[in-house]
Amino acid sequence: MADICARLGEFIERLNLEVERSKLLSKLRRSQRQQDFLLRANRALAGAQDFQDAILKLAEVAIPMLGDICLIDVLGPDHQLVRMAARHADPTKQSLTDELMGHAPDLAGSHPAALAIRRGKSQWATDMNEPFMRSTTDDEQHFELTRDLAFKSYVSVPLLADGEGIGALTLITASSGRSFSKAELLLAEDLADQVATVIKRARVFDEQSTIARRLQS
Repeated sequence: MADICARLGEFIERLNLEVERSKLLSKLRRSQRQQDFLLRANRALAGAQDFQDAILKLAEVAIPMLGDICLIDVLGPDHQLVRMAARHADPTKQSLTDELMGHAPDLAGSHPAALAIRRGKSQWATDMNEPFMRSTTDDEQHFELTRDLAFKSYVSVPLLADGEGIGALTLITASSGRSFSKAELLLAEDLADQVATVIKRARVFDEQSTIARRLQS
């Protein structure tokens, strides 16, 4: 009996060690994935020609790794959202996705991007049903466009500069059938930090250029 108990104890100990080992490997894989993702984002920024190009390149970094579609909306001087990027992982669907450029969310509305900016917190859902899509689209043409693109689930992350919401990054899963996990959300928030930094730097440069022009005149 004592021998059986000893063997059982050894088995349980080995099992616990294996569980801890699996957790550690999983953690290391997530860390490696995060580092690889941020390296891609930094390389994209390094190759950007200007502000607009930097935003587009960062949107492209997000697909297809994080989602099928990436949208980036930025708050303009008039406090209206301007859509800066709309990229699709499938090149054959990019022309259709380009039509989303004309449908920036209403900052005061119920669109997830608007909510993310106002609340300063990420918004996400695993299902985008018809009532939700009708409440977040501008008109019938916009609604049909989202159906043609087969919107499935989303995550909207606020772009924050000094704690202030200056825009939102929205990732959407479509025909791939994927769904978002906590890991994707964390990576999306990392990417949003990169985008917010680019926007902040561009605004500082614009302000400095305006001041310089005024001084010259």
